[in-house]
Amino acid sequence: MFRHSKSIAPESRDRCIHYIRAVFGSAARQDAAASAYNTAVVRAAGAVSDELLSASAELLCVAIELEQTHASQSPVPEEALSVYLAWQQTWLDYRAWCAFQAAVLQAGASVTSAAIAENRRLLASAERSRREAEKLEGRLLKLIKPDAAMLQDWMKTLYKDG
Repeated sequence: MFRHSKSIAPESRDRCIHYIRAVFGSAARQDAAASAYNTAVVRAAGAVSDELLSASAELLCVAIELEQTHASQSPVPEEALSVYLAWQQTWLDYRAWCAFQAAVLQAGASVTSAAIAENRRLLASAERSRREAEKLEGRLLKLIKPDAAMLQDWMKTLYKDG
């Protein structure tokens, strides 16, 4: 699935660097939206508040945006194809959970135990997908060998508000 190679051509490396930086940007966007959602969950203290419903709706919008942004990344370098497919699955699973979570919150007190179980299953699936994508991303990073300064620059740029 992942192309194992000791070295990579400079042009391919450059394309992979461009691609992986876009992946980092999507992950940073998701992290920020999830943080805002988690803050709303804590503030709601077990109740369904307007703030929580709004944060849930925003989380779903971000999930849709991430899925669309990811799908528009073309062409994907051959060396990054398995990473691309893994992140594609992650964003699909994440959107499915966000949509279901929003419906669960809308249902409020009338939510069924079956719906809660399905919500947990969808969240676990999204988390598994992300772990797999991050594992493959790590392999790609080992292949392209970005230097520390490059990684620091990415993090500064992507998490500048954090």
